[in-house]
Amino acid sequence: MKSIKASIHSIQTMGTLDGPGIRYVLFLQGCPFRCLFCHNPDSQKIISNPTNTKSVDELVKDVLKYKSFYDNSGGGVTVSGGEPLLQIPFLISFFKELNIPTFSIPQNLFGIAWTILYILISISIYIVSEIGFTKEYKKDLLYNYIFNQLYTIVFFCFRSTLGGFIVCLLTLLTSLFLYYETKEISKKASNFLIPYVIFLTYATILSITIYFINL
Repeated sequence: MKSIKASIHSIQTMGTLDGPGIRYVLFLQGCPFRCLFCHNPDSQKIISNPTNTKSVDELVKDVLKYKSFYDNSGGGVTVSGGEPLLQIPFLISFFKELNIPTFSIPQNLFGIAWTILYILISISIYIVSEIGFTKEYKKDLLYNYIFNQLYTIVFFCFRSTLGGFIVCLLTLLTSLFLYYETKEISKKASNFLIPYVIFLTYATILSITIYFINL
């Protein structure tokens, strides 16, 4: 989604007329309407093969250069035009990226990270199985698995940032219980769970940051 490009008319990095505070104002090119007192009539022409384009990633990086000005003035980002709704896929991707913390890892790396973590968890479970499962271990493993799978439903299906944080926190807490219970059985097996606990700690911090950013 970051590769989606917008047809751009112009950019103001220190706009003060298009919303509160100092703002990054992105004027998109193209509008099907011909309003009599249009503020930007030169942005109306719809260009089929635009040359002035920028990707979502390029624009987000540009916005972040001036973030301190926007934060300190109560400003932000305004998308104007032209008619912005002519470029809906770009708008959706752009605003989603703006509302993600800067320390978030690229989305395409999450799949790789989870694959590695599930392999490590599986190795840990296998080592414990060779010794023997305890009742407490099976309970902790089950609870952790339930909360782990519940996060996808709460955050991505119901789009609840607060719910996502709560479930992520519960997943972290149950992973800690699982780690210490595993350590009682086999220290070697518990070592394979350390990357999982570290990643969940990062994910929990990321989740609460996303919640506050999107208030």
